[in-house]
Amino acid sequence: MLRAVIIFSFLISFSVSLFLFFSRSTSTLRENIENAPTHTMPRLILEDFVIKKYQKSKQIAEVQSLLGEFWAPNKVIFKGDIRAWKLKGDEKQELISNKMIAFFNSKNLIELIDRSDLDTAKLTGFVEITYNEYQLKTEEVEYRDQEQKLFSTYPVQIKGNKKFFTGNNGFRLYLKEEMLDVYGKVRGWVVPQD
Repeated sequence: MLRAVIIFSFLISFSVSLFLFFSRSTSTLRENIENAPTHTMPRLILEDFVIKKYQKSKQIAEVQSLLGEFWAPNKVIFKGDIRAWKLKGDEKQELISNKMIAFFNSKNLIELIDRSDLDTAKLTGFVEITYNEYQLKTEEVEYRDQEQKLFSTYPVQIKGNKKFFTGNNGFRLYLKEEMLDVYGKVRGWVVPQD
């Protein structure tokens, strides 16, 4: 009888030990999965860099920034003192910003770096864009390549070619048509041509 009680106690304690061991490991695994970060790390990170693009032996574009995060397959985030320019014919188009999130038409990281075209971009923080003879200054701008359009809902300053305008509700710049719409209260001046 004593022997049966000892065996029964041993089986109970062994069963409880196994239950605690397996429930502990599954709860730890479950906690690790639940607490894991939902985002992944960038595929490539560049610090304090300059990227130049050449056509034959002539430089046609340049981007520089303090930090660049390349996310596969088509997303790039630039942070800190972004300066970029490209030549379009004889015109030099420039932009300055503090942060830019850009999406490209690419299927992988190599295609993104090598030969993809810009699809959309969002620039924030002290944005300056020079297009033809005009300079636009605002806090945030979005670009859509398919529509060839820059737009913003933030106040904007536009100057160039003896003209100066401000608008308090944003703007739309249609690049193909070279047409600019400024919204809200628009103020400015134009120097008459001789």
